[in-house]
Amino acid sequence: MKTERYNIFSKVHHGLRVQLMQTGLKIQAADFSRSEKARPVFEQIEKATARFCDYLEKDMLVYHHIAPMAPYIVVLLEKSQEKNRNLMTEIHEQIRQYGLNKTPAARLNIGAEIRSMFFEFTASVLQSISKEEMIINDLLWDEYTDKELADLDESMKWSAEEKPAQAGVHPVLNGEKAREGEHVIQRGSHHAVFRNPIPLLGKTIHHMARSIIPPDQWDSIHNYFSPWPGG
Repeated sequence: MKTERYNIFSKVHHGLRVQLMQTGLKIQAADFSRSEKARPVFEQIEKATARFCDYLEKDMLVYHHIAPMAPYIVVLLEKSQEKNRNLMTEIHEQIRQYGLNKTPAARLNIGAEIRSMFFEFTASVLQSISKEEMIINDLLWDEYTDKELADLDESMKWSAEEKPAQAGVHPVLNGEKAREGEHVIQRGSHHAVFRNPIPLLGKTIHHMARSIIPPDQWDSIHNYFSPWPGG
């Protein structure tokens, strides 16, 4: 029987999933033609996006610990989070536009757009969560004991309290970092992790990278990863 390992994302992922689901239910039933009915929904969206920013703060701290092992993986995951952040910004902008429009018809149209965007945001965030649980946990489990992961988790709680996440300026997802990600595959080709990988960890990274790197990019960079049987 397989022993369950320490999941460093367990609480933050669970809390974010619950918040997204609760918000989705409220949005689905919302009457956007009346501002007094829409206001509680917007407050719920604010709670959900604030929870998302808390989650990004933990992501930044975890990514810091795996970046030396898997820089490609980190950049690709950061780019998926960039998409999520952009969707969040668009939702907030639509809420602002809602406040500027006074007619029921215009508000209904904007409300429908908010509903659609939030469901797209939810689907994208849940996909990011799933990737993290599959990819990052395996990397951490190869490198850390459960006791070390628990200690790391505790230390990150203190870091998060000292440096709370701020919507719109999250350091993992700023524009400079996103642009840097466009060229990381070419620039990082000589990284020691991929030229001289730890055997087990190197094989894990190779298969994980292949599972999330788009095929057109994989064709151009797969030689930078050490070859493994069946890779």
